[in-house]
Amino acid sequence: MWLGADFQSERKTQISTGKKVSLAVRQFHKSKESRRMREMAEFELKRRRLANRMARDVRSWWTKVERVISYKQKVNADAKRRKEMDKHLVFLVKQTERYGKSLAERHALEGGDAAATAATTESDAVAIVPDEHLSIEE
Repeated sequence: MWLGADFQSERKTQISTGKKVSLAVRQFHKSKESRRMREMAEFELKRRRLANRMARDVRSWWTKVERVISYKQKVNADAKRRKEMDKHLVFLVKQTERYGKSLAERHALEGGDAAATAATTESDAVAIVPDEHLSIEE
């Protein structure tokens, strides 16, 4: 009888030990899986942060490029405007010179007879008409 009791207690001990080992193996694999999932989540987070940083750098670069382009367009527009204004200024100076010459001629002829003055006034008068092709504004 003592042998049967010994086998029974040995069996209970082995079943208990088996349950403990089984639980430890399950916990190991469960923690291994959760560790793998946590590592994947951390990797994904690092990847997203890197992509975010790269996108911010690209956005910043394009913003700078747009500023350079805008500055170049402004410089070109100002140069074109200055060129048109210079053309208009030359036109105004030439028109003023012609008008001045006309006035000088008219003043010089006023000392002569009235018929000659009327003829020169109508034929030599300079029409002051602005040039439609030249404008200050664009």
